[in-house]
Amino acid sequence: MNIITYFGELLSEKIGIPAIAARGLLRFSLKDEVGSAENPDYESLLKAFKNSFKNRLEKIGIENRDKIANEMIQELSKKQSLFTMSSV
Repeated sequence: MNIITYFGELLSEKIGIPAIAARGLLRFSLKDEVGSAENPDYESLLKAFKNSFKNRLEKIGIENRDKIANEMIQELSKKQSLFTMSSV
């Protein structure tokens, strides 16, 4: 399971943008935080959701960015072991 694809689909549903655009937003958020969107791990994605992801949502005019970021963090925490195993 690709972590960017999974969270891109989830974000797409939450904010009503195409999945490809949501994946791009996630990749740019990761690049802002850790310099690369290649092979993101739990820590880098968590850092991105807490910081640059909210800024990216603000730039595209999303009102409830804190709520969305918190929901993404909760989902990341719930699926942590699954993503860790899939990256090995």
